[in-house]
Amino acid sequence: MLLEKLENMSEKELQSLIASLLECTLPLKELLEPKKLTRLLKLVVALQKQSKGLQNEALSAKMPYIVGCIDLITEYKRNNASEFELLFSLLEKLARTYKNDNALASNLAFLLKV
Repeated sequence: MLLEKLENMSEKELQSLIASLLECTLPLKELLEPKKLTRLLKLVVALQKQSKGLQNEALSAKMPYIVGCIDLITEYKRNNASEFELLFSLLEKLARTYKNDNALASNLAFLLKV
């Protein structure tokens, strides 16, 4: 399905898509050191597991999972303070870019649909 969509795009559309992807991913190069990336991926997996309980309807049932997510994030920050600050500054930059760049927003939406 992705290949079909890409094949049907004009050269200008493909260039725009690639430019947006590069703009979006270049700031992340600071996190691509294997040790940093490993720690971050472990955090993401743990948060994903913990957040599955947030699908419960009742707030009282969600609270242990919310607190668990907060615990995971604060533990990561305590053990990796500089990485945590870097991660959040990159997320802030990404969010700002996303809000101000309609092409980036539509290209990311396209990729997420595929």
